[in-house]
Amino acid sequence: EDPAPAMATNLALQRLTPLAAVLLCSVVSLSAGAFSMPEHCLGMSTKSECVLWQKMLDGIEANRMLKEMGYIHDDGERRGRQLPENEPSSAGNHSGSSSSSSSSSSSSSSSSSSSSSEGGSASGEDASHETHVHPHTALLFMFSTVCFGCFINWFLSRYMPSVPYTVVLYLLGMLMGAMEQVLKDKENPAAFSQSIDMWINIDPHMMLHAFLPALLFGDSLSINRHQLSKCLVSCTLLATLGVLAGAFLTGAIMHSLSPKSLTFYEACSAGSILAATDPVAVVAILNSLGASPKLNMLISGESLMNDGVAIVIYTVFQNLSLGQDYGAGDVITYFLQLFLGGIGLGLGFGIVTYYAIMLASNKMKHDDTLIQTGIMFAAAYLSFWVGEYLEVSGVLCTVVCSMVTGMYAQQMFVSRGLALHVWHFAEFIGNTLLFVLAGTIIGANFASGDAHLRAMEVLWVAPLYLFGIVVRAVVVFGFFPCMARLGDGLTWREASMMVWGGLRGALGLALAVDFAHTRTDKAGEALDSDAIQRRKYILFQIGMFTTLTLVVNAPTAGHLLRKLGIVRTTKAQDQMLRDHE
Repeated sequence: EDPAPAMATNLALQRLTPLAAVLLCSVVSLSAGAFSMPEHCLGMSTKSECVLWQKMLDGIEANRMLKEMGYIHDDGERRGRQLPENEPSSAGNHSGSSSSSSSSSSSSSSSSSSSSSEGGSASGEDASHETHVHPHTALLFMFSTVCFGCFINWFLSRYMPSVPYTVVLYLLGMLMGAMEQVLKDKENPAAFSQSIDMWINIDPHMMLHAFLPALLFGDSLSINRHQLSKCLVSCTLLATLGVLAGAFLTGAIMHSLSPKSLTFYEACSAGSILAATDPVAVVAILNSLGASPKLNMLISGESLMNDGVAIVIYTVFQNLSLGQDYGAGDVITYFLQLFLGGIGLGLGFGIVTYYAIMLASNKMKHDDTLIQTGIMFAAAYLSFWVGEYLEVSGVLCTVVCSMVTGMYAQQMFVSRGLALHVWHFAEFIGNTLLFVLAGTIIGANFASGDAHLRAMEVLWVAPLYLFGIVVRAVVVFGFFPCMARLGDGLTWREASMMVWGGLRGALGLALAVDFAHTRTDKAGEALDSDAIQRRKYILFQIGMFTTLTLVVNAPTAGHLLRKLGIVRTTKAQDQMLRDHE
């Protein structure tokens, strides 16, 4: 048997996996530009550059002080300061002494300015050495998180298989964020504390643009088109009308019953955020336990589609809460623009990606594997960015592009196994960073106490969680008669599993952070303090709601799956189910 193909495959794997890691980490590291840093040090790669800039700032400050003292005038001419009237002057040599005095004073002021500038720059240099934060410090948190994720995944897979990986990551992030706020030395923070601070202050839009494209593309790439064709109508119902109904019902409950007096538009913004599901933990359990492909497709397909719809609804209600006026026709037009525009643009990107992969599909050229992977990564991020830039749904654009690529271009992959392996690796890195970061942001917000919450406002989390489960049940079972007659049908047991498996995840948290960090309305006016506190309160509620779904729903999904009898198990699978309890 010729060993050449196996050797070539190993060589391609050795080249491909590091490239995928570099591509993903490079995209994520671009978020350093969105971190909170000293303004005069942004974009500087070395400490010496920052020191030089600080010296220039000190020189400007010295010139301003000299102008106030009268040594420098607006025309730029440096002059001697006028002597007080009571100071003597030589009448006989008035002109010469005046000239000499002016020259002497100018020289003296120049010397004084020089020494003042030198002293200021010296102190500025010392200060910059103490307080300057390098942009590359952000990488410390990122790669430390990857190390934590590798260890946690190794430990859970061997000793605690019942605990979902993403749940532990989220809780670890909350612990890190809370400890960083409570224990950090504000006078002289450690490098890791500075790195956490930089990530906590990441721009929410950068957070979405850095992580979502790779995760969405990887999830959609392996979708089975035959299974999708049977579940497409059901997924579309839940992802459109279901999300709309869930957003309005949750918003109405929060507007009417919340201890904090939320406006209707603010409450519906929160409701649209909570309408987006993230089934990463549950789908992993369903796959490991051998649940039906139909149930997996319904849960994961709904999630992929409702992410885009939830962002559309959130954008509309967020704009309304900030004073933008929409008529009924404007809302419908805007919704169709984002929804249909995202699908159409995604089809275009998918077709271009298909032909680009076809041009690099020579199985005898092993570099074509690298080229194909690079094309797919570029398609994932460019489709998302162009979609957002053109004001259509970037999420739907990326999902449709990936589905077209997976359905029609996979047969042209030089190595299908290697391509899927690289995307699984990208999903692992993306989920690890995103869930730890989401937990860190929420933990830091809790520990900071900025929301100024009363006891009743904190305890409202429990009723909100129960109302959320009820709303999810109303939505799923409200469409149950239709879904039971579509495709392969739907049983009440599977519908119950869909209700319990509707977790909330990192996407909702990113939108909640964006909502809480908004400080101006559409007219450019600053929001009042009450509006800011209400937005922080909504971030707290969504963070706690997400935490409860990850801590309660995800670990018990395997037990519920067995009790409902959805899968017929062998003895070995029964043992696996007991492990997942």
